[in-house]
Amino acid sequence: MPKTSLTTAPQPIVVAPQWAPVSDRLSSSQGLPQDWSGKDCSGSVIADLRRQMGDDFSLRGANLEGLDLRGLDLGGVDLSDANLKGADLTDANLRNADLTRAQLSEATLTRAYLDGADLCQADLSNALCQHANLLGTMLYQANLKGAGFQQAFLIKAYAVEAQFQNAILDETDLRWANLSRANFSGAYLRQLKLSHSIQTGMDVHSLSH
Repeated sequence: MPKTSLTTAPQPIVVAPQWAPVSDRLSSSQGLPQDWSGKDCSGSVIADLRRQMGDDFSLRGANLEGLDLRGLDLGGVDLSDANLKGADLTDANLRNADLTRAQLSEATLTRAYLDGADLCQADLSNALCQHANLLGTMLYQANLKGAGFQQAFLIKAYAVEAQFQNAILDETDLRWANLSRANFSGAYLRQLKLSHSIQTGMDVHSLSH
């Protein structure tokens, strides 16, 4: 395994990507489901309901475990306390969404857009976050244990007391991030971009090599 490096990588500045709909693959409205879990709830149903309800749409505390939500636009939606364990959110827009205390363990967030989202105390353990955009994301006390952040953008992320134990951070961009008292013990760190980040009390004493 490559030697751990905490030095600022020499790569040029890269601007975090912007979200755009992947495709128009949504079906017509199927009405309000009786339960947010199970086969009656799908990404297309959720998308249709959001279009109908506008700013009143909320998924607070919803059970969306294991659902296919690829490419879905959930920007600004209240998903606090929602169960998204194992859900596929590849290419989804979660910009400025409220995901406080949300359950996202083992979820797929590859290329997802989480910039400005609130993930305070959320559980992203073992989540796949490769190439995800977390610009300015709130990650206070978030559980990120074992998560994969390969080439992810965490620029200006607020990750105070975040738990990165055994996470994979390969070419991850953490410039201007607040990592105070964050725990990186056992994490795999390679070619991080850390310029201007705050590292007060950061735990890196058990790094992988």
